[in-house]
Amino acid sequence: VFQLAVHEPDTCPVDGPAPRGCGVERWSVKTGSDPDAALVDLNSATPTTIASLRAFPYPSSIPSNGRVAPAETTQWVIHGTLTKYKIEDDSDYHLVVQDGTGITMVTESVFPGDSPACVSTSSPFLPGMAVTRCEMDSALPLATGSFQTVSVPIRIVGVGMFDFPHGQTGAAPNQIEIHPILDIAFPATADAATATGSNVNIHMGD
Repeated sequence: VFQLAVHEPDTCPVDGPAPRGCGVERWSVKTGSDPDAALVDLNSATPTTIASLRAFPYPSSIPSNGRVAPAETTQWVIHGTLTKYKIEDDSDYHLVVQDGTGITMVTESVFPGDSPACVSTSSPFLPGMAVTRCEMDSALPLATGSFQTVSVPIRIVGVGMFDFPHGQTGAAPNQIEIHPILDIAFPATADAATATGSNVNIHMGD
């Protein structure tokens, strides 16, 4: 008896923009190499809203190599509209996501490659980072150093992270972000009658 395991290739068929460098501030938390990364249950994702994430109080003290529960120890799912995105000096994609009332938050897609190696290969977030980056590069015009303005329905899955305030475009008042994004989708809008039948479960926004 032989067992055969087939894995998807590690590389994306679409070439992304050239990376620029790696980050510094809370970089272990942003990339999942901090000791608390294991507290994040990657087998579970909690639906929430931008408004709910913006309601978390800004921590009085933010650990450089640890997480603030529950905001930073939970994998969240949000829906909204992608309005702007660009590549930053730390090679992250900076995405501004807006809800139906016009409030925004920052979400970030981390560069998962090895030149430069910004993410430890032991990070439990690395596979999701690679999937996200490929999905973005495949679905949207390649990111540049300047914001591209779009209006695209989006569903984001990722881990919460409190950033330090430094004038980020689209930042929430409490500086919470989805950082890193571990999955991303661009739901299509459907406008058609459905046939009579059994109930089906859907995620809001699908």
